[in-house]
Amino acid sequence: MKKQFLLLILIYGSWCCACQQQGKKHPTDSTEAQANTQAPSVNLDGTRWQLTQLREQIVLAKDHEKEIYMQFSQENNQVHGFLGCNSFNANFAVNGSKIAITDLVSTRVACPALPTEQGFQTALSEANSFKLEQGNLYLFKQDTLIAEFKSTPIL
Repeated sequence: MKKQFLLLILIYGSWCCACQQQGKKHPTDSTEAQANTQAPSVNLDGTRWQLTQLREQIVLAKDHEKEIYMQFSQENNQVHGFLGCNSFNANFAVNGSKIAITDLVSTRVACPALPTEQGFQTALSEANSFKLEQGNLYLFKQDTLIAEFKSTPIL
């Protein structure tokens, strides 16, 4: 676990350096930093969101070695979790029912769940709105449901 965490830190650090060298915007740049530091208007914090559906495909926890989930931290506007094979970390910004999940970095371990993982990663990047309803979180791209989660206890 410590090795994965260190690898994640190294990957993120390398990515940050590459973005600055290529002149790309980084979350610390003015406009994005302002969006990321605004207090989200809906509380996603304090909940572990377990993936239950990805596009039209039902995702069953028993089909994977570990639960696929994400967890938001409004304190630093970060979301982290487990994609199916790899851990991930990303930035997020919320404005009403709009959401942007950006700068996703993950470890790079190969496993049989890779297609689900890649689909989940794509859905996170594409999501532009969400809805919280009866203990469920729904992510949308425009009006199309792309991922569904149920709230579970934080482990």
